[in-house]
Amino acid sequence: MGIKFLLPSILLLVAAYASGSEVQHGIIKLDGAGHAMLVVADPLAAGQTVYFQYPDVKQQPVCCKRLMTGEFTKVDGANALVTNEVTGNPPVIYSARIPKLWADMPFVGAATIGRGLHAMGVKGQLVAKTRQGQTSRIGSCTSQEGVHLIDRKGSTEATHLYLGLGYDVEHPSCR
Repeated sequence: MGIKFLLPSILLLVAAYASGSEVQHGIIKLDGAGHAMLVVADPLAAGQTVYFQYPDVKQQPVCCKRLMTGEFTKVDGANALVTNEVTGNPPVIYSARIPKLWADMPFVGAATIGRGLHAMGVKGQLVAKTRQGQTSRIGSCTSQEGVHLIDRKGSTEATHLYLGLGYDVEHPSCR
């Protein structure tokens, strides 16, 4: 009789652990004055780490700065041109204060969010590895007017976020 009550508890714990180990990706926008804006498809979970790219001296993306999800505050995205190209649902937007030395000029890059991740930069991309050994690579590219962040699982887009910049990009990099 005790096993009947124990089994649902074990299944609940396994499900909670599995959901806590998922990796989420987003777009990070640093304004150069100590503010960050994070655009993600789904709300942030408590107790996770946000790893994000920041600019090197040539304004190229390098890895990684990190903040805990508790340091981010959800904000109204009515004034931001952001879309979730996979689901069509509005993305969730957060803001955070960061040290001004992390970016002395405006910069837009990739972010990865999760618990127990190891993140590193490889050729301009952000690579995250989970405790279970799953690896994901994420990077951003620019179109004529904005930034795209695309994560593919096989041939399917798992994440495709867009952040409009409000001006034309001189040298788009999306292919």
